[in-house]
Amino acid sequence: MSALSRPLPDSQDRPADASFMVPDVPSYLPFHRKSFVAGMSEAIDEAVQNLRDIRSGTDVKAKQIVVVLNGIAERRRKIAYKAGDPEWRLFGKSLEKVRGPRDLIPDDEYHRHYSYFERARRACDEGSKIVITTSAGHIRGSEVKEDGEGGYIVQHPATAECRKLASIAFQQYAELFGKPTPSERDVVHAIAGGTYLLMHGTPYVRGSPACVQALNDAVARVVIGKTFPSFSTGIEPFWEAIFTPQGGFVSSYRGFFL
Repeated sequence: MSALSRPLPDSQDRPADASFMVPDVPSYLPFHRKSFVAGMSEAIDEAVQNLRDIRSGTDVKAKQIVVVLNGIAERRRKIAYKAGDPEWRLFGKSLEKVRGPRDLIPDDEYHRHYSYFERARRACDEGSKIVITTSAGHIRGSEVKEDGEGGYIVQHPATAECRKLASIAFQQYAELFGKPTPSERDVVHAIAGGTYLLMHGTPYVRGSPACVQALNDAVARVVIGKTFPSFSTGIEPFWEAIFTPQGGFVSSYRGFFL
């Protein structure tokens, strides 16, 4: 059975833990503590309840999805703070830069992002340019550049473009709740599309890609009673979005999970 046809597991009443959100990526594993798993489990649980409350009261709007994601981000920020993460202040805050935010992949084997160093090198050498197709037209995605010190910088879209990407993504999530009987394939496809937009736009909106993954799991639980399993080896969806064209990311998304 291919990854695309393999169904998602049924969800339980609440997530037992969020260990499925820990990427099986060598440079990531040392940074994930038990506190992350426990805290994100609580974040998903709270997001599920919030989505159910919203759904029972009225048609779900994009701005309500933003509120749910903000709640997840606040929990993620607290996890980072308790763990002593020096960048915890970035979580749950907008980054007001006209040029847009950046991610770093330094030439440092102890850095969290080092597992993606070679992919960054290839993307930079090949001059890869991501163009994202949206209802608002074409938007240039994140771009990999040299940092001048042997490493690489991922320059995300300008602040205004990030806002567009995020706005469209939240609308797509909200529309899922308006479908009477969405199929699992339709839900995974919609989540994959929204995820791609947020992975290029989310650094402006909310600080951690893990927040998007938690939102995705909560949405799947509420809409179709499913949950996402663990990541496939070597997969972290944020970096797959950075290095993969839009269509390839969306069509491959189910295969990112076991």
